[in-house]
Amino acid sequence: MQIKYAIVWMEFRTAKIFLFDGSEIEDNCVEIVRDRLQAPDYDDEKARSSGANDFFSEVVRSLQVAGEWFILGSRSGCFGLLSYICRHRLESRVVGTTVIEVHESMSVLSRVRDHFSAMLLKNGRIHHD
Repeated sequence: MQIKYAIVWMEFRTAKIFLFDGSEIEDNCVEIVRDRLQAPDYDDEKARSSGANDFFSEVVRSLQVAGEWFILGSRSGCFGLLSYICRHRLESRVVGTTVIEVHESMSVLSRVRDHFSAMLLKNGRIHHD
């Protein structure tokens, strides 16, 4: 199965990545938790910044299997990931971003399905009989 899209749900310290082949979203997801990636808690800005970069690096590494990325989640989570993506010149892979404050995966998947269905209809990739 070729994966066309990756949908990432960003929370404060967690990212959940869902894969979407253009017609169906996988039920399982990759979950990345920032606290698991951080080094011991140091009191300086460099150590905190390094922990955030490790987290966003792991998220982007998981997104690489897909051609296009859709980012959803909290304002700070989306902004942090987008900043990392832009610093690494990967912004052309981002097809959409939505800030929402919902904590239920099915609601997130519903929003993403609606977005991609509308996008595919607009581009003529889905035809209704």
